[in-house]
Amino acid sequence: AAARVDGGDWLREAGRHLSRVAAEVNPAVVHIESDHEGRGGEVIEETGSGIVMQSPVAQGLFVVTNRHVVVGAPPASINIHLADGRILHPYRVLDDMSTDIAVMQLRETDVRTARWGDSDNLDIGHVVLAMGSPFGLSQSVTMGIISAKGRRSLSLGGPREVINQDFLQTDAAINPGNSGGPLIDLGGLVVGI
Repeated sequence: AAARVDGGDWLREAGRHLSRVAAEVNPAVVHIESDHEGRGGEVIEETGSGIVMQSPVAQGLFVVTNRHVVVGAPPASINIHLADGRILHPYRVLDDMSTDIAVMQLRETDVRTARWGDSDNLDIGHVVLAMGSPFGLSQSVTMGIISAKGRRSLSLGGPREVINQDFLQTDAAINPGNSGGPLIDLGGLVVGI
């Protein structure tokens, strides 16, 4: 009977730890809506997620997301919804097609940020959290493990093939709208997008 009590205490504490990690990072997770003009002149709306970060070598704050969430949208047509209810617009968008990553620079400085981790320190089986706004439901968290590392030459499809050379694979649930959201280790550090 004592082993069951100890095991139950350990599981409760593990759950509390996961909750603390999610609560620490959630204020830096954003929901993104962007509008751009399609080939036929129609307006196309994209939605996704992102994470507010800062850099030790560059001034200011920025949002990291997937390129396909914001590609072709002028900065004024990109709405970045913060956890505190504010909506921001970036003043500059930098993107890289080969990695499907975009970095959006912000003028605001009073926004919570997350911290970078090192994905090289992860092993297969490490527990991770995927955070974002799937289906437009902000502040969503799913849990999984690192299923594989070093996935190479994976094609993501589309009109131009995007080739990524070092994917992490996770079994955490990733749904439409999660694109660009952070993958978090149990220390609350961003280890993937």
